[in-house]
Amino acid sequence: SLWAQGHPRVYHLPGCTFFRSMTLRFPVRIVLMVVLVAAVPHLEPKEPLDHEHPAPPGTRWGAVVINLARRPDRLARFQESLNQSQPWLASSGRLCRIAGREGSDLVSQPSSAGSDGGSMRGLKPLKPQPANSTRIPLHLYDSQQLVKDGWVSQKALSSANEGAVWPEMTAGGIGLYLAHADAWRQVVEQRLDYGIIFEDDLTLFAPSFEADVKALIEGRSIPSSTNKTVPWDMLYLQRCNDPAWRKQRAHQEEPPPRLNQPSEMVPIVPQDTIPCTGAYILTLAGAKMLLAEGLPADVQLDKQMGEISGLRRAALSPPIAQCEEIVPAAEPQKTPCRDTDVQLSNMKKVYRDTDVQLPPTLLRRRRLTDDLKTALKDLAEEASGVPCEEPALHSEKEGHPAVDDCYV
Repeated sequence: SLWAQGHPRVYHLPGCTFFRSMTLRFPVRIVLMVVLVAAVPHLEPKEPLDHEHPAPPGTRWGAVVINLARRPDRLARFQESLNQSQPWLASSGRLCRIAGREGSDLVSQPSSAGSDGGSMRGLKPLKPQPANSTRIPLHLYDSQQLVKDGWVSQKALSSANEGAVWPEMTAGGIGLYLAHADAWRQVVEQRLDYGIIFEDDLTLFAPSFEADVKALIEGRSIPSSTNKTVPWDMLYLQRCNDPAWRKQRAHQEEPPPRLNQPSEMVPIVPQDTIPCTGAYILTLAGAKMLLAEGLPADVQLDKQMGEISGLRRAALSPPIAQCEEIVPAAEPQKTPCRDTDVQLSNMKKVYRDTDVQLPPTLLRRRRLTDDLKTALKDLAEEASGVPCEEPALHSEKEGHPAVDDCYV
């Protein structure tokens, strides 16, 4: 079809422009179309002009938010926050929803080869995808098929089944990882120059968010402390442990304030672990690299991103967005809870145990980066917080925000 969303498609050839609405006689139009298609087999459509939200010539960008189907409340909070503080993005028509993957669907790994993968919780498993499929699995029912097709490592499955602690893999961590991989695929399939990826608990925005993001997607650089250009394939808009604006933790009564100063571009040292992936921008090259080098999922996403050779990462400091996962206590003298679907089983373990047991792989490391040390300290402090129970999570009125799914 030469029409999309009510706009006529315009095709450009050297020296001419061809519209569907040409007033040629029917036989002549057919012959002309055949000649054009035969002469230019890879004819590419040019996107309709967006006069309300113009992008620079040659720039294609879009945004996605990752959200579980059973959490319309979180999507509603994200949309409300966007409507209030970032209406330019909410009304841009460039935002769509990527379905989260349910970690609870993951079955226990089979004890021996040839097992059927264990109980399916009363659900009929989907047909396995072919090994060469580029579609990211939507469900995690067949854990061994996930390994066979190269989406998840056997080590990750073992960690998830053993109730490991971040940064080792959890069941929810596998679901989150594959949802992010689906977002990367969206960037590649749509041939976007820039893709903005959000998690649905990202609800806090700095006053400079709009100006900074628009500058980035228009190809204008944000200065670094040395006034040198910092090249990047992946740019963190949010980080949990940046001292200039930290994410609130369960033991903190008030959200940490953001340092009131312009953000600078900060290069990320290879192999450094940057906790949290609440909001970041990918270039097309970065998305391709993550799909090629970031699978199978072996450890949790924020940890594994630091292990991808050649991925140039940078961050804005102070961050220009922040996640909000602490739910206030419903009753006086009650403890606020932490709303997380990724670390939920592990939070219950941390809350139950007096001492936080770090993974043996971390204890054997000779060097822990400062970011990783801080993240592990925060994890230990989460022992003072309680994971939210299901009723508390859905106490707000559930609606159906106007964020369409990326894939229909």
